[in-house]
Amino acid sequence: MVAAAAVIGLVGIILYSGSAKEAPLALPVGTMLASAASLSGGLLGFVFAIPRLNDGKSDTSTFTANSNLVQVSDWLTKILVGVSLIQFRQILTEVENFVSYVRPAFGNTPAAGPFTITLLLYFSIGGFIVAYMATQIYARELFQGSDVAASDAAQARHDQVALQLTADQLTGKPNVQPDQVKGAIAAASPAAQLRVFVAVQSHEMAQTAAADPTRKAIQSIAEALAEGSIRSSKPD
Repeated sequence: MVAAAAVIGLVGIILYSGSAKEAPLALPVGTMLASAASLSGGLLGFVFAIPRLNDGKSDTSTFTANSNLVQVSDWLTKILVGVSLIQFRQILTEVENFVSYVRPAFGNTPAAGPFTITLLLYFSIGGFIVAYMATQIYARELFQGSDVAASDAAQARHDQVALQLTADQLTGKPNVQPDQVKGAIAAASPAAQLRVFVAVQSHEMAQTAAADPTRKAIQSIAEALAEGSIRSSKPD
């Protein structure tokens, strides 16, 4: 549908330029004017459609990675709406002046003025709708994905710290505070806490096997579990 609308607009420019023999620049000027109108409308559509930050009243994810852009969007939206309502007549006057400025490129025919206005409206509104819909559909998923990725990276760092501190405490390294280890484990994910549990259990098994010669059969298993847990806690 979007492609069809763009093709229809371009066909209209080509047909008009072909009929306006006294305006050889009608095609390039019309194409550039249509592109500029589409980009301007698209920019407005993007600004108006940027997802707003969650105010904390719902359970949906907040777009913290895009807070500056959202604030600018909110600020620009209010200014544009306010200025448009207050300066509506002045805006119409400026549009008329712009149409008068561009009109000579489309010839001195009676159709030059209406064609210029139609061209501006058609492509600016089309660009606004396309950008608005695309932003509504894709921007929310993009921001949510960025938010989730940042959360996953932070959780991975917590898991790494918990596993490393556990390994340090089990191996008897100095300057390891029990409260620090407890806090790190509490902030870790369930999967990391399970790995901590396996490391502790394997360490206890190794200690039991070392103290009881009759249970040395489990020592190799305990060592393998401990080595695997410590190795997985180290960064790649």
